Amino acid sequence: MVRQRKRRRIEGPGSIEAGLRAQQNKELLYDVINQQELHDRAVKLVTMRNLPHQAVEWPEPKELLLCINRMVEDKWLKSRAATPKLISEAYSLHKQKLKDLLKSLETRIHFAFDIWTSPNYKSLMAIVAHFVDRAANKLCKALVALPEVPNHTGETMAQTFLDVLEDYGIVQSLGFICSDNATSNDKALRFRHLVGKHLAIVLPTYARLRN
Repeated sequence: MVRQRKRRRIEGPGSIEAGLRAQQNKELLYDVINQQELHDRAVKLVTMRNLPHQAVEWPEPKELLLCINRMVEDKWLKSRAATPKLISEAYSLHKQKLKDLLKSLETRIHFAFDIWTSPNYKSLMAIVAHFVDRAANKLCKALVALPEVPNHTGETMAQTFLDVLEDYGIVQSLGFICSDNATSNDKALRFRHLVGKHLAIVLPTYARLRN
């Protein structure tokens, strides 16, 4: 009888052994969570779905994750204040990967660009690269830059576009440029710092395709 009581204390639900097993299970659940990957996915959700930074503080995403792993709370983002830094780090990382990919291409890189005014009255110039990824054996496109510009003039567009090409180190890889029929797009290719000196293009109409 005494031995059975001792065995219950050692092996029962409230026993030392059970407590150790529970602690080991908690540690296992905690260790399987990749915090960096978790934060990357949080950043992707916020940026791709255009959510506010405070979305990481909403109870619903956390409750969903807790259903999968109850130890996730300790590795989840603590506040919205961490979100901008994580977004900036993710941007720098992915931009460098894109730079390396574009610089490694053996074929020309073609571009499309346009400027528009956002609802908060900022002029933004979207620059998109179109290229062939031989490793993946497919046509690809990527938004390489979305800078704010002071105006919509051809000179501004030309300088901004060239700055992006130089930043990526792909000036000599430029192929064709696709844009709409705004006259400023033709003017952008006439400025000497973009035409001839860097790209050896004689006529704007030769290097430009209208969409």
